[in-house]
Amino acid sequence: MEKYIEVMKQCLEISETILEGLHHIQKLLSEGKFEQTIYLYEDVLLAYSTIENSVEPLKEKANQ
Repeated sequence: MEKYIEVMKQCLEISETILEGLHHIQKLLSEGKFEQTIYLYEDVLLAYSTIENSVEPLKEKANQ
């Protein structure tokens, strides 16, 4: 379980970055800069997917 602690810490850092990205997207949308949000939104989705894939082994381990 010790090796998963680092994974959890990194996931927490990524989730904070995701939140920053979402706030920035919200700001850009309120300014009418719709096109500029597309690539940032893709990055947010990729980061979310990365977290999801990283914690999957933790979920399996917890269910045992």
